[in-house]
Amino acid sequence: MSEYQISCRLAGRQALRLRNILRKIARENPHDQQAQRRARAAIDFCHETEDFADVEDTDELPVLSKINWAAQDRDGSLVLPIEIYQLIVNYVTEWDYVTRQVTLLALCRSSRTLQSVAEHFLYNHPRDLDSIKRQWGFRFTLAIEPHLPALIKSLRLLWDAEGENGNLIVDIARACPNVDDILIERGMDFEDSNYVSKQDVMNMATLLDACPRLKTFWYSTNVTWTSDQQQQEDEASQKAFDEALRDERFAKAAQRLTSLTFHGQFLWLIRALSPHLSSNLQSLTLGQDFFIEQTPNLLSDLSRQCPSLRELELRCRLITADELSEACKRWGSTLQKLRVWSIEEVSDWVVRVMPSMTALREIDFGLGCTISVLDLDAIGQASPPQRLVSVSAGDLEDPTDSDDHVAAQNHLNDVIARLVNSHSSTLQELDLSTTLGQVAVRSCKKAKKLVKLFVNLDEDVEPSDVDDLLDACPDLVYVASFFGINTPRRKEWDKRRLRFEAEAEEEARRDRSLVGLGS
Repeated sequence: MSEYQISCRLAGRQALRLRNILRKIARENPHDQQAQRRARAAIDFCHETEDFADVEDTDELPVLSKINWAAQDRDGSLVLPIEIYQLIVNYVTEWDYVTRQVTLLALCRSSRTLQSVAEHFLYNHPRDLDSIKRQWGFRFTLAIEPHLPALIKSLRLLWDAEGENGNLIVDIARACPNVDDILIERGMDFEDSNYVSKQDVMNMATLLDACPRLKTFWYSTNVTWTSDQQQQEDEASQKAFDEALRDERFAKAAQRLTSLTFHGQFLWLIRALSPHLSSNLQSLTLGQDFFIEQTPNLLSDLSRQCPSLRELELRCRLITADELSEACKRWGSTLQKLRVWSIEEVSDWVVRVMPSMTALREIDFGLGCTISVLDLDAIGQASPPQRLVSVSAGDLEDPTDSDDHVAAQNHLNDVIARLVNSHSSTLQELDLSTTLGQVAVRSCKKAKKLVKLFVNLDEDVEPSDVDDLLDACPDLVYVASFFGINTPRRKEWDKRRLRFEAEAEEEARRDRSLVGLGS
């Protein structure tokens, strides 16, 4: 018996126990229409679910959730003004995501009034359905409470590495007609199989087709890594697999998407979706395990199909920047955020594309991208000025490699100072793998909105130059500590940094994309 079958058996027993409780309540309350409806829905659900067909009716296992349905229906709790209940729920919604969802669930179970107020917040964006048991429990709830599916706007679903719960997650998606945001994570461990069958492809097509409002789609995997393109067992199976990727339902779904994110092993899915992405697409992320050369002309084709792209993040390694540079020129009037992690070939592509990048506001080059001083100067001087918010370069040309490193360092400082001056009214983040001299540091005082400054300091920078930033840039953090020098106002810097860290931690706790599936 597989793990999926075991999970279904356990979930089935719990569903049957809940069904029996609901039937008992219905018998005891023959005039309660809600009790009768719930009981009938539970009976139908258990009877129609094939995965529960062989499950014995037993009361040995605990109930999925300890809900006193009868007490809830009678609801003899103290009645307070509705504004009080709203204040309680609004307070809870400010908590971190996991605690918020658990508490909202408890509030929904405590009284009908709180349920009516909290249900909207609880079910708009449900907690991760990261186990078979939780998925069956969620599906059971939707079956007995038919008003809930309309509330659901997003789903985060675990897809078993063997694909055994494919029909279940399709059924959940089909039950939620208003969903516009879906995250699917395939597998739970990097030792799980990365094999994708034709049936998996068909299940994905069915799932996407079941969500006519879908705009945001995220697919990631936790499975065995491989650099080879997946092949089926024989030529006939491979032909059938490739044919399944051309299912018209992929085209229909892809044309609606505005945001698409891939992480892990996703070659088969990008082959199915990419030919049909349209002018609706505004954000695209390709993860680091992707070998982009396995999809020739991908960026060129997308730059024609998706002329309105605003955000592009390439964590995958590029051999050359040729295709990317041509795509960036086409996206120049719309692309606002560009993140590139790794390009093997060193070239002047940044210098060549920056004159076309008139909408760019955030630019981030990872450790695998060699950026020259000429590139940095092109970024800073590109028109129009006063628009860049964030500039990051993890592998910036080192002036000490020059024959005249003093002149090279002075030139670099002049380039950075020009960049800051050109975008002083908008610049918030400057993260460069280099050393700043006094000229560049003093120019930073003009960037009043500066929040992050990740650089090293040259020996000509005085402690007073650093402390001047404390007043000039009221939101700037991580300066004195990371610069490694003591200044007269070091304690003020430390206090500001601690406050920022606390705020950032609280913000991260509220962001469900940073915990659970997909994180």
